[in-house]
Amino acid sequence: MSPAAPTASSPIFAAPGPFYWLVLAISLGCIGLVWRVLSGGIGRVIDSVREGERLAASTGVPVLQVKVGAFVLATALVGIQGGLQAHYLHYLDANAFTSVQSLGFVVMNVIGGMRSLLGAIIGACFMQILPELLRGWVEMQQVIFGIVLIIVMAAVPGGIVEIASRLRRLLAAREART
Repeated sequence: MSPAAPTASSPIFAAPGPFYWLVLAISLGCIGLVWRVLSGGIGRVIDSVREGERLAASTGVPVLQVKVGAFVLATALVGIQGGLQAHYLHYLDANAFTSVQSLGFVVMNVIGGMRSLLGAIIGACFMQILPELLRGWVEMQQVIFGIVLIIVMAAVPGGIVEIASRLRRLLAAREART
């Protein structure tokens, strides 16, 4: 007797198209949750801890609780992503997640802008589009990533989001002069 083939519990998990829309909806929900957390009072508390733990603690902020809460939220979001990826690949392997991938996530944040949610989204999009643009230069991709990272860190430490805000200020100043 041969084992039965695995079946999906819902048609949304069976086909790639519906699964894509499910993942998109979950992603937008997660982005909305993070935006809501960071734009409210909790976000200001998290910012105060990031800027100066001692100063935040001296004003009554429970630094350890804030750090644990941020860690729990981050791990919950990563757990959702891991569950979706495991379902999509039908395979899990700890060796699939290397330090190179972790470094890629850091690079995404640095290039996009570490101090905003939009920066992380822009950095992720940039790091997904750039390999496609450099498809003909596969062996040079890591070098080009490094050059882009160095340029961004030296010229615009706030990432691509900072470029947009600089352009906005420049246009506002130009309009004020006329």
